[in-house]
Amino acid sequence: MAILVGGNTVDRPRTSEEYDCKPVPCTKSCIIFTNARTGSSWLSIGLYRVGLGVPMEYFHKRYIQQIKNRNIVRKNHDEELLSAYIRSVTNIRTTPNGVFGVKIHTNQWVDLCLVNDPNQKQTPSYYRKQLENAFVHPHFIFLYRKDILSQAISLYIAQESQSWSSEVPAKKSIEYDFAKIKLYLDATMKNIKICRSIHQVTTFPKLSMTYEDLEADYYGSIQKVASFLNEDIILTEDIGRNTCEKQGNQRNEEWKDRFLSDLKKNK
Repeated sequence: MAILVGGNTVDRPRTSEEYDCKPVPCTKSCIIFTNARTGSSWLSIGLYRVGLGVPMEYFHKRYIQQIKNRNIVRKNHDEELLSAYIRSVTNIRTTPNGVFGVKIHTNQWVDLCLVNDPNQKQTPSYYRKQLENAFVHPHFIFLYRKDILSQAISLYIAQESQSWSSEVPAKKSIEYDFAKIKLYLDATMKNIKICRSIHQVTTFPKLSMTYEDLEADYYGSIQKVASFLNEDIILTEDIGRNTCEKQGNQRNEEWKDRFLSDLKKNK
């Protein structure tokens, strides 16, 4: 299991074999249920470094294909493919303390539920039930961002430039576009509404956190998750080094002000 603390590179969970764990029984699942641009990768890196699972977007279409290409997904008799996939990933990504970690974006889970059972009425209660049934002893971390407009602008820039982290250079320059930002804002608010609905109806252990919590006290946030999972961890200064470099800059703030001004004009 590759864990790098400190150094000159950002070490984050990936789909390659070097991030696998020796098989151990899974006793609990730490599910970061969130939406894009909430600091979920930042949180995941910290949890990974202290040994609380190997959380990443296992339901991102690209990662699903990468894992399937490793030929580790084995389907049992009468087992649904989604269940087989989750079981197979859990088998290789549960840390020695029995914790399986996963990061799920709302739209990813909604899409999976639709593909898995297209005839089923898609509701927050259905999404919640599928989540609770899919994982071993689920513990939910619902991660939000208080500044939703900043979240939407960050998503617009990342999606349009195809640069989702500071490690990846932008494929093209992005200009301010009120209409496009409004579309991203509407989509973000729709996904947040679904996420909050699932949050409200689940009866399993749950913890609510925000991007702003991570900014204010990263180490405290990692410790808060450990306490929530009832797991002992060792927090050192290295845990927070070289995690994620913030992509937002003055441009984001200027576009935010400009969007709010344009929004008033369009009313």
